[in-house]
Amino acid sequence: MSDVIVDIRSRIKREERVNYPNGTVIRFRMQHEDGGKKYKYAALFVSKRWFTTTVSLNSPVKKIMTSEQFFRVLGDPGVSKIELATTFEEI
Repeated sequence: MSDVIVDIRSRIKREERVNYPNGTVIRFRMQHEDGGKKYKYAALFVSKRWFTTTVSLNSPVKKIMTSEQFFRVLGDPGVSKIELATTFEEI
């Protein structure tokens, strides 16, 4: 398991200021209400901010978030299947 994955898992459980490598990509699912629809999101870390694929203004997932905000979202009980992109294939 990569150090980045271990660090992200531990970050979900505690608040700490850490800067990840620019280009870090995480995807996750979130169910906003009990029994509600599950949404898929991706987030890209660049310049000390997480940029997400959210389109809803009512979502707890904002378009741009600090690490503290982002990991608070990932710690939400409605979040599942958090994945870190570890490789890319050139096209």
